[in-house]
Amino acid sequence: MCLQDLASRQIAARKSASRDNTVPIQFLERTLATLAAGGCAGVAYRLASWPWDMLLVRRLESWEHGALVSPSLGNEARRLIAEVGVRRALFPPVRVLASAFPSSALGLLVYELLR
Repeated sequence: MCLQDLASRQIAARKSASRDNTVPIQFLERTLATLAAGGCAGVAYRLASWPWDMLLVRRLESWEHGALVSPSLGNEARRLIAEVGVRRALFPPVRVLASAFPSSALGLLVYELLR
């Protein structure tokens, strides 16, 4: 939100400085808003999907190592929390969140431009 507020303030200052040249400013405003929205959406997705991704990877690992029957999700969740801790099981590392922002921001921008 801070990035979007800063961009909005800069754009408002530019609009008041030159009233006759609003088309490039509107395009810039939409582009910055799209980048911020895409990045925030990517980070929110990574936060929401992280615990489920961790459980899915653990279940697939147990099948790869020759288990005929996969443990239940509850048992798998308890084992995961015992191994890595609650914080690591529920929240992704900062580098994962940081890597989600640029790719999602550019993805939404390309989608909006080509739509």
